[in-house]
Amino acid sequence: MKKSGKVILALLALGMAAALYACGGNNTSGSTGDSDSVSASSSDTGSDTTSSGDSDSSDSSVSSDSDASDSSDSTSEPEPQEPIAVGAFARRWVSGSDTLDLVAGTMTGTADFEVTSFTEAGADSVIGCKADGKEYVLKLGADGTLGMYNAAEDAEPVRTFMPDAAAFGGVWMPDDPYLYVYYAISPVPDGNGYFGWEMYSQATHESVDMLGTGTTALVFDDQGEAGVVFTGYSYDYPYMTISYDENGTVWCDDGYSAYALEPDAAGIGDAYLTGNGEKILVDFETGKIVYNGTESAFEIKASDYGSALVFSEDGKACYLQRTTTGVYRIDSEGATSVCAAYDPDRLSQWEEAFLEEVARALEPSDAVLSLRVDRANLEEGGGGLTPELLAEYAGRLWVEEDGDSPALADLAAQIAPGEGAVVAVLPQLTGEERPQAAVN
Repeated sequence: MKKSGKVILALLALGMAAALYACGGNNTSGSTGDSDSVSASSSDTGSDTTSSGDSDSSDSSVSSDSDASDSSDSTSEPEPQEPIAVGAFARRWVSGSDTLDLVAGTMTGTADFEVTSFTEAGADSVIGCKADGKEYVLKLGADGTLGMYNAAEDAEPVRTFMPDAAAFGGVWMPDDPYLYVYYAISPVPDGNGYFGWEMYSQATHESVDMLGTGTTALVFDDQGEAGVVFTGYSYDYPYMTISYDENGTVWCDDGYSAYALEPDAAGIGDAYLTGNGEKILVDFETGKIVYNGTESAFEIKASDYGSALVFSEDGKACYLQRTTTGVYRIDSEGATSVCAAYDPDRLSQWEEAFLEEVARALEPSDAVLSLRVDRANLEEGGGGLTPELLAEYAGRLWVEEDGDSPALADLAAQIAPGEGAVVAVLPQLTGEERPQAAVN
């Protein structure tokens, strides 16, 4: 018994020594401490108990929360950065049919474009950018065009852009009583990348010179102010330059004299059909224009899209402009549609001949001619279908109300007063992309 007791005491002593050693090893402050101080430390970390087992669990929980927080921070998305301003270079630039827009931050042919830096130094400014992940540098050349260089090797530009010429488009009349010509400018680059311009007689509106080419350049003056200059060439010789001054006045310098240019509508007719079949009627005497059946006043003035006849469409500015290549309607977003001139009287004659032929074909039967019409047809004969032709040949008129006054059904009833002669078309709100129509 005595021998076994000594063994037990030796084992107990060895165990206590091991425990004290373990306790001292975990004390990083150098203090040996005791079990009470360990328990208090555990309580400070958020544990509700003072047992050594619970303390370990609490420490593990805190470590886990910290790791989770670090992980959350590393996966959070960075805040979007403000676009880098590029001063006077913030404009549209064109290269053939491609556009570099340093306002919107886009470039034709690239899925991802961004400006990465800007060093402002007037004509010597440098713009850093990325296009589809590749780095480039934009710099102004001696001719006022913007060169796009590979950032690694910038010996020659990979692309060259001219400032957009939209503000120079349209017809411009010299404010000089001794000049009997006017200019028309096309702001859209041709197949060779040049803009177009032409000179016309004020008396005959016929061309007095062959179609010339045009370029644009961004130019800085001695005070560091920037502006765009349009240069017109005739037979590859610079014939004139056109620019805006600080007051918005347009000036032309032909090498012999400088004179102001006024926006004008010379050569614009009084009736057009757009490529979408929309009708435009212009009354220069009253200063009114009817577009798609809606009448509004117009002004002839300079705008962001150059010299144009400016009117309102659904509360937004819309433009009718003549250039060297034709007449165009430009919407508030800059989208263009070509306009074809037509004679409303001649179109009405064609429509009448067609309706006569249809009427003869229907004579042997009891069928009546039904026509779906809109406000333009009922009020002023849109597309050649005048109210007189409708009254003579149409046995039934189908109308869909457009919300304006007077109601289309009332207008149609004046033309076709018989019972059942007017049919109202009611759109069904089915939620489909192209809802069907119901007949009332």
